[in-house]
Amino acid sequence: MSFPSKTELLSLDAGAFERSFESGDFNIVRLVSEVIRQIKTEDKDGFQLRAVISMAPESKLLERAKQLDRERLEGNSRGPLHGIPIILKAWLDINRFWSSRFSQPGYLANAQLCRTVWQPILI
Repeated sequence: MSFPSKTELLSLDAGAFERSFESGDFNIVRLVSEVIRQIKTEDKDGFQLRAVISMAPESKLLERAKQLDRERLEGNSRGPLHGIPIILKAWLDINRFWSSRFSQPGYLANAQLCRTVWQPILI
């Protein structure tokens, strides 16, 4: 399988990503790069969806993707979502990236959920 088209990429489930990583069809860095490109194309330019309120710096995302690729190559998987980009709904806060009016100090329970459950696998 070559790298999936934009439409195919949206229809892949975690198992399909895992199989593609394992077979070497593409790696986490390539996937993250494509997701970033799509966000820039459709969210900020193109359709101007404005669905992504905040995002970590691209360099940080790609560095994290490289780290996760190295771990995978060393046989250290963090689980079935290892390296799969996930976009969190706006009301969640992680690492002080305030994402909407709902991400205020009164909503720290959501932030704690993100830090303990999602952060170990997030890119």
